[in-house]
Amino acid sequence: GFLEAITGLFRPYSPKTDLLIRAMRSTNTQQFVDLCSGNGGPWIHLAQEIEQETGQPVSVVLTDKFPSQEAQRRTELIDGLTYLGDPVDAERVPEHLQGIRTLFNGLHHVRPEDAKAVLQDAVANGQPIAVFEVLQRNMLTLVHAFLLPISVLLLTPLVRPLTWWRLVLTYNIPVASHTLLWDGVVSVLRCYRPEELRAMADELVGVPYRWEAGSYWHRTAPVTYMVQAAEFYRGVFLLKNFCYFLIMLVETRGEQKNKANHKNP
Repeated sequence: GFLEAITGLFRPYSPKTDLLIRAMRSTNTQQFVDLCSGNGGPWIHLAQEIEQETGQPVSVVLTDKFPSQEAQRRTELIDGLTYLGDPVDAERVPEHLQGIRTLFNGLHHVRPEDAKAVLQDAVANGQPIAVFEVLQRNMLTLVHAFLLPISVLLLTPLVRPLTWWRLVLTYNIPVASHTLLWDGVVSVLRCYRPEELRAMADELVGVPYRWEAGSYWHRTAPVTYMVQAAEFYRGVFLLKNFCYFLIMLVETRGEQKNKANHKNP
């Protein structure tokens, strides 16, 4: 769609791919689980950028509460990307979906308590999470949103697939531009500021992660983000392995003791 085309053109997340790469190295995984993927999100281009920088292939599982069949068909042709056909709730991600969680342009759609639940589920399951929004809640971005109809007129020819109905709804009957104008303005007003995201993170229950949150502009695109600090990933990863080792040790000794008791009644 139009938003995916704009993301591919301006690559607004490129300045912060290093945060995702650090998470990969700290947790020793190349697996990502994308939440609220919608029509596919930015991972088609983002995966290529990460692979070029690291020299390692990445595997991305795209998920959504209401999976897109069109996006499923598109991702079938792309190595490393899988779009699950089963619904996945970002607040209750199945345990078998392990990996660094990402959420692009989805958090502003939910209420604060639901946004906090998304973060809490990641922390409770020991999974890193990175949240990005091509939005900032300020006057400059609001003015930027009012210019969206002009952007639609100029950039629609770059959208693929470019169908006849998209051209009609853009140029003959300007439904697309008015829809994006409304969505853009509402999204700016609902976007969480970095300090609000940090406040949510401070209220989470579980391992006390440190979070990095901020905002920036890249190629005329405003971005707000929050990521768990990478130095804590490795600590949690080692802690989980240590706990697993202790459990196995206790179970092994318990089995040995039971065997000894059976031999010496």
